[in-house]
Amino acid sequence: MSTAEQPPGAALRSREHTREKLIDAAFEVFAEVGLNAASVEQITERAGFTRGAFYSNFDSKVELFFAIADDKYTRASEGLQSGVDAILAEALPAGHPITADALETIVTRVLGLTVVDSKLALFESEFEALALRDRDIATRYAGHLREVVAGLAGLLEGALARIGVRFLLPAEQATRLLITAYTAAMKTHLLSGGGDQPSVADLADVAALALVLTERMPER
Repeated sequence: MSTAEQPPGAALRSREHTREKLIDAAFEVFAEVGLNAASVEQITERAGFTRGAFYSNFDSKVELFFAIADDKYTRASEGLQSGVDAILAEALPAGHPITADALETIVTRVLGLTVVDSKLALFESEFEALALRDRDIATRYAGHLREVVAGLAGLLEGALARIGVRFLLPAEQATRLLITAYTAAMKTHLLSGGGDQPSVADLADVAALALVLTERMPER
């Protein structure tokens, strides 16, 4: 069947598949050697395509770098939302007010969804280094971070409201504090030779901060 004879949507699905494979391959290559050292040939060879496939989907390696960042955030956000939904449904029966112990348990279980990815840590470190060296990348990177914070703040604020809890600070400010604490905890875990799953102790500071930053909503 020629391209012209493909069923409706087949060409689009094929393009999306190619783009996804390039993103996955580039993530591996960038984590291994960094953006500057990585060549288009390395990326396309890893993905099983030619240079043409790269340039029909991305204008540059930087463009691909940001596509990876967006992809990783989307996947992480969807996974977190799914995990939080399951935890809240199980941990807090409808109509029952939240207790301090129940909230602590929920926070610990949500943090327990964490899986440490050393390649992702390398990718994020490379992203920060690029932004510090290049003003244009820095501006775009800052915008990406704002979107991440806003999205995560909305997710967390919504989850807290479902259990009758709220942030003591504006949601995005509280979220930035939690991200900072979480990032520091993950770096410490990786640098100390930790495995794929951080322990409760590894995330104790993050859990304590989450509890300090929240309070029960006043009863109506």
